[in-house]
Amino acid sequence: MKKDETQKDTRNPEILEDEPPRDINKGNTKSKEKEKQKNSEEKSKKKKEESLQTETEETKPAEGKETDPLQILMDQLAQTEEQKKDLEDKFIRLVAEFDNYKKRMSRDFDRQSEMVRDKIFLSLLPVMDDLDRLLQHEEENGNVSLEGIVLIRNNFERILNSYGVKAFESVGQPFDPEKHDAMMTRKSEEHKVPTVVEEFEKGYKINDKVLRHARVVVSAAE
Repeated sequence: MKKDETQKDTRNPEILEDEPPRDINKGNTKSKEKEKQKNSEEKSKKKKEESLQTETEETKPAEGKETDPLQILMDQLAQTEEQKKDLEDKFIRLVAEFDNYKKRMSRDFDRQSEMVRDKIFLSLLPVMDDLDRLLQHEEENGNVSLEGIVLIRNNFERILNSYGVKAFESVGQPFDPEKHDAMMTRKSEEHKVPTVVEEFEKGYKINDKVLRHARVVVSAAE
């Protein structure tokens, strides 16, 4: 009996009660959590470094590119000069087009004015014809009233002359289709070439332009 009592556990019962049981799995779990946290921190740090590197590369000037402020200013000045040249070319073209437009309008106006002027004076020429015929008949009859008619005709002729309208001589002149309308022909031995031998109506010019052809009789060789 005494021998069995001496073989009992001699450790302090209090110490045995306070000592916690060892959990192997719990220690392993904490190690894994720490490792995951460490890996996460490393990944985050790596991402920050990559982001910072990217920003640095974006803000870094391209290799070989001139960053001198004076050169940049010179480039801008050259670009401005090109734009100025383009605007000047456009302005010159517009001025030329406008000048051509004015000339064209001026020519059209002159042409229309000339047409109106020719029409007016052409309508007045029959009056001259009537006066010429009247003077011819009155002269043959010996009427003294011819002086007044002559005065009227001369005044009217003076008005026409002031506008550049003048009669041109045809009798004795070579036939010219640009100035004469041949109403008939008459055989003649005096003229070797077609020549105006008689005039029915006078021809008129306005300045150097034929306003009305003369109506004439032209000689013809036998």
